[in-house]
Amino acid sequence: MLKLTNGTLRGLQQAETVDLSGNKIATIQSETFTGFHHLKELDLSFNKLKMVKNGAFRGCLTLHTLKLKNAGISLIQPNAFDDFVNLKVLDLSDNKLVIPDALFRLGMSPSLTTLILSGNDLSNITTGR
Repeated sequence: MLKLTNGTLRGLQQAETVDLSGNKIATIQSETFTGFHHLKELDLSFNKLKMVKNGAFRGCLTLHTLKLKNAGISLIQPNAFDDFVNLKVLDLSDNKLVIPDALFRLGMSPSLTTLILSGNDLSNITTGR
């Protein structure tokens, strides 16, 4: 299983689209996307992430679309999505997700227009938050 780091992606900092789908990525280290000032679309679908840690997407200030379809995610730490100030589309479909507070906070973001959660067990969502 692959651990994604800033060094792993060396030379891609000018890319607007990065497709890392289907690469057996198990971990995204903090600061992996530092220096990615042009990144608009990132696809990490069909990997083995299990958890999205705080700081995993630090530096993704320009990201518009994040695809995490069938990435094996069951947990998203509370501040994992804090740098997504321009995110419009977030695809978390077909994971094992237990809906965390991180998604509720992200849902209040004025830039987010599409949140895809199909294929997850959403029976644990409570009302009145």
